[in-house]
Amino acid sequence: MNPPTSETHLSNAANEAAVRALYQQLMDAWNNGSGDDYAVTFAEDGILVGFDGTAFNGRQEIVSFHQPLFDKWLKGTRLTGDVTRVQFLTADIAVMHAIGSTIMRGKSKPDPARDSLQTLVAVREHGDWKLAAFQN
Repeated sequence: MNPPTSETHLSNAANEAAVRALYQQLMDAWNNGSGDDYAVTFAEDGILVGFDGTAFNGRQEIVSFHQPLFDKWLKGTRLTGDVTRVQFLTADIAVMHAIGSTIMRGKSKPDPARDSLQTLVAVREHGDWKLAAFQN
């Protein structure tokens, strides 16, 4: 086995940055109230498990459920989050751990009681990173 080269290290750093950017894209989509933008961060057959255990299979279910929430009950809420760990299982599969928080409408800070531990699996498809699974 050959030792890692500086090129390999740069590639790993670029992939980690891309995976972390995917998480930020997810947060930004929520904060913009866009179900479509939120769902596009997922693979076509990606799975999202919500805080209450409800599972959404595929982008269409994710959009169909989230857009009405963004339009009414979650309108004006904002997500914040911090990726605490990225681990590559293969060159095309990464597991992320994050701590997420919700800033409720009319508030300026997140309520610590609403913090959540998140596990996300990102996969590279056709050169782009997408979420295969997200459990909140």
